[in-house]
Amino acid sequence: TLPAIQSAREAGRKTQCRNNVRNLAQGCNSHLEAQKCYPSGGWGWGWAGDPNRGFGMRQCGGWMYSLLPYIEETALHSKGKG
Repeated sequence: TLPAIQSAREAGRKTQCRNNVRNLAQGCNSHLEAQKCYPSGGWGWGWAGDPNRGFGMRQCGGWMYSLLPYIEETALHSKGKG
């Protein structure tokens, strides 16, 4: 029974991973539709996102930060708004 349990867990992990990738792809497409471009790389890996800078080249945060509002994480994206 142990191999069957491990197999079921692995199937669950694969399904979760597939769903995560699907959500990111849908977020990219929603960003494209709203902003007329895909999310940018930001200013580099060392920069944190700034909700006051909008999207595109003005946004110092990378593509992951820019996708937050499009993957139902608006509260996290707006955390530093002031």
